[in-house]
Amino acid sequence: MNAPLDLRADHARAPLHLGRVPHLAWQPHTTQRAWHVRAERSCAALRAGGAGRWDSGPVESSACSDRIWGGAPLADDEQFWWTVRCRDGAGQWSPWAEPAMASCGLTDWSNSRWLGFSGGWPGKPLLLRVAFQLSASAASTASAQVVRAVLHIASPGGCTVSLNGTSVDDGVLDPGKTVFAKRVAYRVLDCPVTLFASGENVLGVVAGTGWFGTPMVCCVLVLWHADGTTSRVVSSGFQHSWNVGVGELQSCSPYDGEDVDLRLRQGGWNRPGFDQQTQTERTRRWFWAHVVDGPNGMLTPQANEPETATGDVPLHELSRLPNGQRVYDLGRNLAGWVRVRGTIPAGATLSLRFAEILAADGSLNQAPLYHARAEDRLIGDGSTVDWEPSFTYHGFRYVQADGPLDGLTFSGREVRNAIPRRSEFSCDHPLLEQLHTAMLRTEAANQHAVLTDCPQRAERMGWLNDLTARAPQVFICWDISRMVSKICDDYTDAQDERGAIPDTVPYRIGNSPADPVCLAPVLLPLLQHRHFGRTSEIVRLLPTMRSWVSCLLAGADADGVLQRSHWGDWSPPSGDAATIGTPNNASCPGPFISTAFLAEQCRLLARACTLAGETAEAHRWQTEHQRIAEAFRRFFINANGTVGTGSQSCLAVAIGLNLLSGPHREQAVAALAADVRSRGHLTTGNIATRLLLEVLSDHGHHDLAVLLATRTAYPSWGYMLEHGATTLWERWEGGAGGDMNSHSHPMNGSYQSWLYERLAGLMVAPDACAADRFVITPRPAAGVTTCRASLHTPRGRAAIAWQVVNGHFTGELVLPVDTTAQVTLPDGSMVALGAGTHQLVCDCP
Repeated sequence: MNAPLDLRADHARAPLHLGRVPHLAWQPHTTQRAWHVRAERSCAALRAGGAGRWDSGPVESSACSDRIWGGAPLADDEQFWWTVRCRDGAGQWSPWAEPAMASCGLTDWSNSRWLGFSGGWPGKPLLLRVAFQLSASAASTASAQVVRAVLHIASPGGCTVSLNGTSVDDGVLDPGKTVFAKRVAYRVLDCPVTLFASGENVLGVVAGTGWFGTPMVCCVLVLWHADGTTSRVVSSGFQHSWNVGVGELQSCSPYDGEDVDLRLRQGGWNRPGFDQQTQTERTRRWFWAHVVDGPNGMLTPQANEPETATGDVPLHELSRLPNGQRVYDLGRNLAGWVRVRGTIPAGATLSLRFAEILAADGSLNQAPLYHARAEDRLIGDGSTVDWEPSFTYHGFRYVQADGPLDGLTFSGREVRNAIPRRSEFSCDHPLLEQLHTAMLRTEAANQHAVLTDCPQRAERMGWLNDLTARAPQVFICWDISRMVSKICDDYTDAQDERGAIPDTVPYRIGNSPADPVCLAPVLLPLLQHRHFGRTSEIVRLLPTMRSWVSCLLAGADADGVLQRSHWGDWSPPSGDAATIGTPNNASCPGPFISTAFLAEQCRLLARACTLAGETAEAHRWQTEHQRIAEAFRRFFINANGTVGTGSQSCLAVAIGLNLLSGPHREQAVAALAADVRSRGHLTTGNIATRLLLEVLSDHGHHDLAVLLATRTAYPSWGYMLEHGATTLWERWEGGAGGDMNSHSHPMNGSYQSWLYERLAGLMVAPDACAADRFVITPRPAAGVTTCRASLHTPRGRAAIAWQVVNGHFTGELVLPVDTTAQVTLPDGSMVALGAGTHQLVCDCP
């Protein structure tokens, strides 16, 4: 019997930023009938059998996720180690798990202030430095020796951090966007004690303008000494003397790029011994840092994973333009930047412009970027450089370079939050595998502290509409729980006194309240529970969910019909591959889809209330769901049985949201199948497309769903790939025009969940908690005779692999410990299975 694995606190491994009462999780290796947690202040004490911080004792439970901390609340920066063991059904205890470390965040920001500079350099990034002493005479004594150091640093415009000239950052572009008026994220950085020296030490910060617009910093560096005492270095003009200057970074913008003049570098500014008083040139002068007005939001630790830059991606020269500029091709679309290595002559300017597509003459086509400049400019100083940006990113495949290019080497760097993958998919249909990869790339390009709509133009926002369409596949493909927890905090912060949440969060454009199709505020916490067992998220967010649905309900008429609509089933095919038409879906009227989704909002809220233990309230919202569903049927089913306009969108929404029953359902399914079969293609927008594929597969028309997924003529995903796409387009007509023409837009990638759940047949049951129940329905089809899918769950790996040979279906199903599955084979036979490896066999019709 092996020990539990993958110990997490608040869904993070070895976090430095816990709240005072964290929630713990682990992966049992075998059946769990009880668990036992011990925690200590040191790893050595824990290994010795101690439990001075918390001893839960044996707890009779099979749950391995979201176990609330039962010890005394954690103190600021308190670090502890914990372990867990599990007892199986035979009464045998496992070995103790390998100890895991965790640490609380900071609430005591005493004497720290927002520092910046209000005396000049408007819009420029700032260099901030503070020197502090570790007494040279006592450096080797216990009173001065640093045994642990943790930096807590907030900078709404982003920052990079160094200690004595060595970077201590664990990410880039952090901490990212929040609703700054309510919440400002700070990073917690573990500083290696080997970086500290006797005598003078220097903390250096480059503060960008980022999403906030003004460079500033608020920080607390806590030092633990060998004698048990602590000391602090804080952002204040009183305890420590902070100074501010400017360097080679002249401007930075997430949309426009960076301007850098290497001739203005201030060498050694972030190291001991730098004499700032000798810098007499105007551009090199240093001043006292100013206490400035920062954002009003409370300081909270960054909940989501840090952003990281992956290894170099080759950049190949594609062409040389008549003006001497060169165009380079990355080979695929991504979000990130270009790394430059080589020598740039003093005073010469290297310009790098970015875009996803090319114009007819082979130059960059930046028309789809709206007013984003998307250009990095680097003025050389004659030295050899190895340079990449710090405060911008671009969505691009192509780079147009101008300047002294000979001798320089370029490579692409993909940048996103370090969210791990949690699933794999493969099959013997090449196009479906390409589509799976294309959506993974598209999603990766849009993970930047917010699940954005696109990575390239002057937008990059958290649209609730888009996330509603793509949320199910995000949870399948990515270990997204930490990011989603942060996004749900954003929803709470953006909500007004009416309960309204705007279309984009953090808000930039759109309506408030958001379009009624936006399920994300209620759907995301439920997906957290379904996939990761985070019931506490539902309890914590229930007031936000309740207020949001109440706000929508208040806009409905007495019958329960909601007339208000703006985006609805957004951006269906225009009908002409050469023309980008209106993105509004006339075939799915606003009152129809708004009322349907209002009913669904009430149903989901009733489910959330049930899980939170609010039984009476759950009954109320279920009653509202039934009332609105009845109104929907009265107002939107015609006398002849036609649902709405009879379009694919209307039919898919009504069937997929279970708003029809009996003959109406059967008639609607038949009508939908007939429409798809006669057209041979979809006509749905971003919201109805996922429902379309699911309804067809679930109601006996899986062949039509496969037809849509594998089609290569316009409009289809295959058409995008046939025309050079490596990530998904915003519009089915993506090659035409400059407006609404993103080439990395995840809202149209909802087929990804269909690949796992309806084709491979590996689905976490809708009523599961931490993926403890599965619905297994493998569905072979013409052109798809082998398929594999796997999913890492809180209880271990679930997987299915199947094939069809000469009409005979064989498969292997792996279920993690303490899980069950309802299996339906292709011949219609059904069986209930438990944990373990199972062989599946039947004749395949």
